[in-house]
Amino acid sequence: MVAYHEKQMTPLSVEIPANENSQKELSTLTEKDFLTNTPSTNSKTQPQGGSTNVSSQLGQGLIGESKTPQEMIAEKNRTSQDFYGKVIDQYGQPIANTVVSGALITETDEGFEAKNYTVQSDAGGQFEFVGLYGADLNVKVKKEGYKMGERGEGYQEALGGKSNANNRALFTMWKLRGAEPLTGSSIDAKIPYDGGAVSFDTVSGKESPDGDFRIALSRSPLNIKRGKDKFSWAIKIEMLHGGLVEENDPYPYWAPGEGYQASFGFEIDSNDIAWKNQLAKNFYVKTSRGEYGRMHLEVFSALTPARLQADFSFNPSGSQNLEPDFSK
Repeated sequence: MVAYHEKQMTPLSVEIPANENSQKELSTLTEKDFLTNTPSTNSKTQPQGGSTNVSSQLGQGLIGESKTPQEMIAEKNRTSQDFYGKVIDQYGQPIANTVVSGALITETDEGFEAKNYTVQSDAGGQFEFVGLYGADLNVKVKKEGYKMGERGEGYQEALGGKSNANNRALFTMWKLRGAEPLTGSSIDAKIPYDGGAVSFDTVSGKESPDGDFRIALSRSPLNIKRGKDKFSWAIKIEMLHGGLVEENDPYPYWAPGEGYQASFGFEIDSNDIAWKNQLAKNFYVKTSRGEYGRMHLEVFSALTPARLQADFSFNPSGSQNLEPDFSK
């Protein structure tokens, strides 16, 4: 389980060598503070949008009274939080001397407390926290010239969820190439739902018969009661005189040089178990202008007329580099 949040952990940090334990002053945290932008090694103790301390659970009848709240807290705080990880870049190469922070969380009657520990990855990109006991451990990695996803991109937990020296959690960081100037445009438009195609100019974001992006949406039946009816629908998107590659990368900052196809189609049957009336997809884009870019697409089929939202980002130089300026 991985929890991410913009708020950073605030307790003081203590530098300790890998594989060694160190005592440090406690800093009391609220439950909001506990939700950090770092992986958690123990999903069972992770708050999920509400109070999860033992006293609260007991008061809500979520746990039995066979143990006192203090006994439950003590038991949770005796959980081993040993954690083994490895840091690599997007090419699979190990990243040495990465600063790795571990916030050891312990539960109290009032909320949570944290001790921060810091280690560095070795020449093979490996690091570990051992001999730590508490309710949870939140880990984050940082190194100059590299970027780690803020919402979990690039993190892969160990097989089975429990790491060890031979089964490590993996942190994939993006080695920055250097930002290049990018241009962008957006489309927010009503579109037909009877199969009629409509084209847009990806430079201006405006509807145009000579546009290079085309979409057609159909639904059956045409007339529906929004929020009540399930219906079958389909869309086809095209990059005229260019191409599309579906994008599912944790760091979509380098467009592929090949593999583009002129169109994509998606069909959603009314009997599908996972039926939805909207679609969200990401694509790499190659335009007729010779530019590489990215597109985030959202389609809302239950509206009458239907609605299209699309955001584009292009590198006008013709480079495949789509890395934005992260300092802005």
